[in-house]
Amino acid sequence: MMNIVVGTYEELILGYKLDKNGDEYKFEQTFTDHSHLGCIKSAGISRKNILATGSTDETIRLFNLKKHTELGALMHHSGNVCNITQITFFQDSHMFSTSEDGTMCVWKNYTWECLRQFRGHKGPVNSVSVHPSGRMAITVSKDKTLRTWNLVTGRHAFISNIKEVADWVMWSPNGEHYAVSFYYKINVYKLEDAAIHCTIQADKRINNIVFINDCIIAFGGEGGKLILYDFIQDKELESIHLKCTRIKGISCSNFEDDQSPILIATASDGNIWAYSVDTVKGSLEQIAAHDTKFRITCLAVTPPNASKKLNKEETLVLEKLDEDLQENGEEEDQETEHVIKKDNSEQKARKGSKGKKDAQKRKSNSVETITEPTSQKTKKIQRKKKKIGSAKT
Repeated sequence: MMNIVVGTYEELILGYKLDKNGDEYKFEQTFTDHSHLGCIKSAGISRKNILATGSTDETIRLFNLKKHTELGALMHHSGNVCNITQITFFQDSHMFSTSEDGTMCVWKNYTWECLRQFRGHKGPVNSVSVHPSGRMAITVSKDKTLRTWNLVTGRHAFISNIKEVADWVMWSPNGEHYAVSFYYKINVYKLEDAAIHCTIQADKRINNIVFINDCIIAFGGEGGKLILYDFIQDKELESIHLKCTRIKGISCSNFEDDQSPILIATASDGNIWAYSVDTVKGSLEQIAAHDTKFRITCLAVTPPNASKKLNKEETLVLEKLDEDLQENGEEEDQETEHVIKKDNSEQKARKGSKGKKDAQKRKSNSVETITEPTSQKTKKIQRKKKKIGSAKT
């Protein structure tokens, strides 16, 4: 069974499952939810079937697809307009979200604590993708830059001026390439030198991209054209026209007992298609279709099984980030506490010295107030004595 979730303009979240019975495939609806108060902009599913959805109501809502229960809402992104632009899960440990507030947030799964909010972009962040090793992430923004973030240190590594607004960014399954999608083209870069390996041109706007494997990428957009492209050999494998005007989402996954890739595509008019991908022949075969009757805005599918198991060191990279953040926080607290104690002792010392000076001043003032009238009185008596003496003579 494969979980498929779509978001809609009508503020609804629609859940489906793709069942396989022999050679037959079928979509079955599992749930409908109306928790959001705005259009659904993004959605993501973890390997343990935790669903996260982002909306124009500036919230991220969490669901357990196995138990069909809602887990709550996250509201860390802030600003005048902070629509959630993308949500993606890494392994079963962390969730990444981007927003129009120009930030990327890293969340701890199950506790849902925001471990770090990465700032740096000067415009809305459109997309994020995490390297399969978990050591770095890349983001693209409307500020026409691509930023690479070091997830070990929690800081950005470098900035690339791509001179155009990119809509999507995605790592290949093996992490050796990454693709950046623009309005009419896709640039595929090599990780080793960050150079463009190939550029894929499109006739109309590209709305979504997905890697089928380490050699093939699929993309679709305006006009309803779905394309398979071998970026290693730099050639188009297949192109089919779906019965729609706009493809809004595409995603690739597989069943637990079958490693054959299944491509899911959705259209803005409400249709969902499932295709079996033959990576050897480079062809697509439709295996299921469904009409939701709603205007679809985004798509999320149960992630494919990991082709490579990460070693302990790699899986703990983000955990080390958690520990580093906690240690830095404790050190800051200790330093703050030390500074506060030092300031308090200095204030007490200043107060003590000031108190002594004030006491001495009060004492001197009191002496002056007592002695001053006495001296004046003696002067008056002396003047009187002079007058009396002069009168007698």
